[in-house]
Amino acid sequence: MDTLTFDTMTDKELLQAFVPERSAVELLKEYQNVYNVVMESSASTVDAIPGMGNVKTKKLMLIRELVNRVNDATSKNVKVINGPTDAINYFSFLKSKPKEELWVLLLNTKNHVISSQMVSIGTINGTTSEPREIFQPAIHRLAASIIVAHCHPSGDCAPSPEDERATMRLVQSGRLLGVPMIDHIIIGKYGSCSLKEVRPDLFIGGM
Repeated sequence: MDTLTFDTMTDKELLQAFVPERSAVELLKEYQNVYNVVMESSASTVDAIPGMGNVKTKKLMLIRELVNRVNDATSKNVKVINGPTDAINYFSFLKSKPKEELWVLLLNTKNHVISSQMVSIGTINGTTSEPREIFQPAIHRLAASIIVAHCHPSGDCAPSPEDERATMRLVQSGRLLGVPMIDHIIIGKYGSCSLKEVRPDLFIGGM
């Protein structure tokens, strides 16, 4: 192939590079899009699709592992948070999570990453966590500030009213503790957002 035009390929055409056309059609009927086929499919369900079988199913599972490792590597390569893009890249591994996870990222006075920690994991519909659970690692590690992130397994990264209320509460808690929360990142399969960018009013007084 002289010219690579992968960006113009349909989901079906992409899948056909790994599985028969008939199987690609059936997989898309079952899972709606190529992301769901690769990242959320059940091995047993895929194996039962006509034309698949163990070998081709393993190929899809290997692609999933490859994507997960790329996302993990992207996260590990982010050492300093200079803005929302860095924070979103750091938490890119959350894209493939089937349930909502809540994480806290600890930063020093120069916004260098100290560490990150999962605070809670919820159902596919949501997760809850008290401010004390989020700020405890920051206080223990003497962090100068934190960034909170969670994923929306539905794929839509738009903040919900609950996300906005939680952000206000955490900003207020950080102000009292002297450990400001400088952003709240929402990761979705089809996009991610920074509440500091889309709702800066929630952070007034939080720095």
